[in-house]
Amino acid sequence: MRRESRQNLLLALAACAVALLGVELGGRLLLRPDARAYGVLLGAPLPPIRIVGPSRPSDSNRNAWYDRLVVDGQRITVGDLRGYYRYDDGLGFVPLENSRSANGWWQANDIGARELAPTPPARPPGKTRYLLVGDSFAYGSRIRYQDTWATQLETLAPGLDIVNLAVDGYGMGQAYLRYDDLRHRLEHDGVLLMFVPAVDLWRDVNTIRDLGEFWNVNIVMPRFVLSGDALELVASPYAHPADVYADNRDGLSPRLRDHLRRYDRFYTRALYESPPLLGSLLSYKICAAGWGRVQRKATLHGLHDPGSEALTVSRAIFRRLQDESAAENRTFRLLILPAMSDLQEFARDEQRVADWQAMVRFVCDGVRNCVDLAPDLRAVPLQEFDSGYDGTHFGPRASRLIAKAVLKSLDLPDPPAGGSIR
Repeated sequence: MRRESRQNLLLALAACAVALLGVELGGRLLLRPDARAYGVLLGAPLPPIRIVGPSRPSDSNRNAWYDRLVVDGQRITVGDLRGYYRYDDGLGFVPLENSRSANGWWQANDIGARELAPTPPARPPGKTRYLLVGDSFAYGSRIRYQDTWATQLETLAPGLDIVNLAVDGYGMGQAYLRYDDLRHRLEHDGVLLMFVPAVDLWRDVNTIRDLGEFWNVNIVMPRFVLSGDALELVASPYAHPADVYADNRDGLSPRLRDHLRRYDRFYTRALYESPPLLGSLLSYKICAAGWGRVQRKATLHGLHDPGSEALTVSRAIFRRLQDESAAENRTFRLLILPAMSDLQEFARDEQRVADWQAMVRFVCDGVRNCVDLAPDLRAVPLQEFDSGYDGTHFGPRASRLIAKAVLKSLDLPDPPAGGSIR
């Protein structure tokens, strides 16, 4: 029996060795080369996956015709839909000031706001001015200026002046920093911060966007972390975004690797690092690729849970902005907007509604003017909502619904009679 057991063990080990050899040899026949990974096997990139390329990617042609899209007889360009940006040492990137797309859908004025004219430092006479910050949903991305919800809100309430400082791709940390950079240059009565959990939460625990979604933007973004109950800003370890490429030209540098290990929840060693010896085996790479995808899915799944790092950090940002606004006698209002995918899930599954409400209760704890836009939008049939012209974000009709919901939430005072910049 003992001899038979040894034979069975040897047979099992031999079978494993043959299978391993088959994977190592057969897998390499199926492996396809890839500039940003060890290779691609059956559509899956294998580690180590390269995060930063050897040089800055070239800018896309913003004047190029976008996917043969024609609106009202105009050939819509990449710049019309996606705009123009420049690198910024503190925020990673900001809108390119005084830029205009081919058909005028994108316009950024002297301070990078989405406005048709320069933004005067003083509040317009007889108006109540809000500075709007947030992401692409706050900005009104993929539609014309006149169709955005912020512009339509001004039409519905002529006594309002909304200065749109929102930026595509921002999380709540960057939105706060954008406001903080401009707050003392513009006289205003309050600040509106739009929070879209479906797209914002992952960005508040991420520093390089390509780790969460492939944007081909390899610069290191700032983010906030909690040190006890206090918010602490974690800046990029590089003085200038261009330094990222110089430091990582030959692969992931120790400086960037250590930063990502500490601060980016979408950085998994299984995908972006390779141990010596073992890491050279194709079978290890296959297992590491699978494990890395499991870890990423778990990170995404937990973002909306009350008490998650993402929600806790975001809420701390909201509370800070509220406290700072109150200290300057300004109003702060948090607008929580469901994405179209959220509205579709609400219609299919009541549990998703309950999950959303639990998330909102957590976020709004300690935030006085916390507005959940979901109830008003859920009351509208889904067929009333349209999409932006590239199929993403909200379209003109949906933006009007959002404008009406926001207007309903505003407690508009009599406009002030002027005053100095605060």
